[in-house]
Amino acid sequence: MLFVPLAEYSIKAIPPNSVQFTLFGFHSQTSNTIVLPTLIIDLAIGLITLINIFLYKNRKLQMKLCLLNVFLILALVALIAYYAYNFNGYYVNNQKYLFGICLPALMILFLFLSRKAIKKDDELVRAADRLR
Repeated sequence: MLFVPLAEYSIKAIPPNSVQFTLFGFHSQTSNTIVLPTLIIDLAIGLITLINIFLYKNRKLQMKLCLLNVFLILALVALIAYYAYNFNGYYVNNQKYLFGICLPALMILFLFLSRKAIKKDDELVRAADRLR
């Protein structure tokens, strides 16, 4: 998600310029501006997800980390909305949102599906332990 453009702005300037908004920041032909909060939260989401994959023996912690990831993604969505709507310093002709703006919703959907599968697996293991 780091490299996927979220929005694109057409700016009234001489010559006309285009600026793309990614989680790294705002990028144009002449300058780059880094947006550090979105970058840090996105890296934290990726790191927690990677750690979560290898915690398959501790299912309770896996479910808690899934919920933590959901809250981090919601914080990321709030920051994306803040930076996308408060794009300042230029007169914007046209603003269009790209495919990357939909990815956090997909991430939340897949986290809820994984949490549901982890919970189902935990119940299956507990049922098998009762039979012994």
